[in-house]
Amino acid sequence: KEYEVAPWGPACAEVARMDGGHFKYDGREGYICIALRWNHTVVPQILLKPTFWIFFSAHIAVRCGYHAGYLLGASDSQSILYISWNYVKVITAMTTFFEVFYTVQCYSRYIKLYETTRDMMGTMWDFCIDVRAHLGRHAQQHARLATRYFIAAVAMFFFDMQVLDRDSLEKTGLLKGWEVEALQGHTRHASPIIILQWCADVVSAGHEKALDKKVPPNVRKGLVDKIFHCRQKQGEVVDIMCLPVPFAYFHLLNTMIVVNLVLWAYGMGITNSIVATPVYFFSALIFMGMMELASQLSDPFGTDEVDFPVHAWMSDYMQLSQRLAEGSIPGEEDRWASVLACEQKLMFQTDCLLPHESVRTLSRNSGYEALTVNSDCDGP
Repeated sequence: KEYEVAPWGPACAEVARMDGGHFKYDGREGYICIALRWNHTVVPQILLKPTFWIFFSAHIAVRCGYHAGYLLGASDSQSILYISWNYVKVITAMTTFFEVFYTVQCYSRYIKLYETTRDMMGTMWDFCIDVRAHLGRHAQQHARLATRYFIAAVAMFFFDMQVLDRDSLEKTGLLKGWEVEALQGHTRHASPIIILQWCADVVSAGHEKALDKKVPPNVRKGLVDKIFHCRQKQGEVVDIMCLPVPFAYFHLLNTMIVVNLVLWAYGMGITNSIVATPVYFFSALIFMGMMELASQLSDPFGTDEVDFPVHAWMSDYMQLSQRLAEGSIPGEEDRWASVLACEQKLMFQTDCLLPHESVRTLSRNSGYEALTVNSDCDGP
């Protein structure tokens, strides 16, 4: 039995409720305004960690003990309680290098996952356009079913990456009840591939039906290639997620940070400077904040501030996919005959694209006036 994919309104609404997207900021704000921001930062998370306050309490205890007279010899270079900052600089330099390297690796991984994820979602639009152009008129139900399966495979992939309830897919209308039951027992990485296989089978059946209407034989290959491309991108995401920074490196880096914070707590505690405590507070906050941010970047499929707004993305992609699959196109009723009849010589009004008169003047002074068609324009 063939199933229609539309309407997807409930599906888009269900997905959109799950995520609001990334926080957008203005990089032109002043340094102080940005530095004083509290929301959408890692600062609250660090200040809620008991580890941070343990280190800071240790610093306060050393400072109080020093001023109470229990560590008077700590300022004497001949005392066993004395610590030279030349020794501290060694471990600080090593820790800084290791932490920066770790953060760069996590951010590179983050960018790669972003590019692969967006590429996978973009394939949805390509598939919708292609399947409607070649199968929409001659095998409409096959085109609808194949489109629904393709989008369901992408949606299930991200649902499984975030360990969400699969039953939500049935609520969105992307999968029927019997289809969800057919996927029971399969691993979370296998289910999207199985749905893509269903999609490929439907495409093949629809192509066989459309062959009688003189649809080119190579159309099926183009559609199946897009299915393979989607599966390949899913495999890349899984492979990247299965290969984090080795734990031995992560363990060594955490050990270096702990040693560094302990040495700072002691070294800044045995001074008479009033700024030693604020310096230690912010130094520890920055060091621990970088580690927290890097850890969040390493796994962007979750609920952290920097995680991908996958559900908001899926909502946008699903809505446009629905429009591409089911929306009416002006002129398609008569195969563009009426539109072609009134088509004229191309005359573009490029001045309408320039928002201000000063920009238009700059354009003409820059040698772009020759590209502008001198005609009436209702633009700004």
